Amino acid sequence: MNYLKLALPALIIGILFGGIFFVATRVQAPAPPAATQVETSASFTYEIVSTDATREQGLSGRTSIPENYGMLFVFPQKDLHGFWMKDMQFAIDMIWIRDDGTIIGIEQEATPESFPQSFFPPEPVRYVLETVPGEAERQGWTIGTQIELPLAQQ
Repeated sequence: MNYLKLALPALIIGILFGGIFFVATRVQAPAPPAATQVETSASFTYEIVSTDATREQGLSGRTSIPENYGMLFVFPQKDLHGFWMKDMQFAIDMIWIRDDGTIIGIEQEATPESFPQSFFPPEPVRYVLETVPGEAERQGWTIGTQIELPLAQQ
């Protein structure tokens, strides 16, 4: 009988702490999917997504990303790949990039409220870079600027 008096409160406390731990781990922003790759240049870090699943997830579900950081979408072939702000929690810049690294378009400060509007490049591309608003300006990137892409040869 004494064991039951000790075991019951211990069981209740264990269930409570287990539930709190489960909720705390479920509330955190999702980590980058395993298929992403991160590369850092002198002044910029690229998170590279090149699978259908990682491209579909994109930055949705995250609460922010830092400056000098962006998600580089790499598609198997050039196309007018459309992007929208579904499930986004912050504004971003979308930078459309040719295979040789030339920036051909910049969609500035696309907001979550723009959903379901889609954004498209001015011509077919394989590369799209999503960054925090104003990152292109901070980096000195404009239309016509050529940047070194970490996967330009893939």
